[in-house]
Amino acid sequence: MCLIKDKWPRRYADHISPGYEKAVKGVNTIKKIIIFNKQFTRKEDKKDYWQYPWQTWERKTYDCEDMAILHMDILDRNVKTEELYFIIVGGDYMKDGKRTRGAHAITVAKANIEAGHPAWHVFSNKLIITYDQEEASDHDFIEWGKRWYPLGIKYFEKRDRTGKVLRRRWKWIGYL
Repeated sequence: MCLIKDKWPRRYADHISPGYEKAVKGVNTIKKIIIFNKQFTRKEDKKDYWQYPWQTWERKTYDCEDMAILHMDILDRNVKTEELYFIIVGGDYMKDGKRTRGAHAITVAKANIEAGHPAWHVFSNKLIITYDQEEASDHDFIEWGKRWYPLGIKYFEKRDRTGKVLRRRWKWIGYL
């Protein structure tokens, strides 16, 4: 995933596939999102291309930012969210005994989805984690990112539902 060049796919109504609109209509609970996600296969891009949500649906393949963008679009269309963010965390982890750097994109939403009250939901590819807490800050998002990068976070980016960058940090944010 490229962290420098802005590759956010703009969402214009004239670019939306009618089949996609029909497919995502009514996908408004965690259970329905989990069922919807089953049709997709993970496939890393040869070139880093951030797909439109309907391209992910049509191709049935994704990498992390494609699935995060797809989840943002589904939530934005079908679920009343108090807050909705596209988050990228980058950092270090161990792979095959070597320190490795990577990046991962997630969708984070504060919404009343099946909990009976607003809670924070983290959508990471096909995994959905709910944090039953009232408020969350960028610090919480970084802490959640340590799940993927336990040796330290090097990069953090937060975007709103339109793709506008709200915050970007490029330094060592901390180690566990």
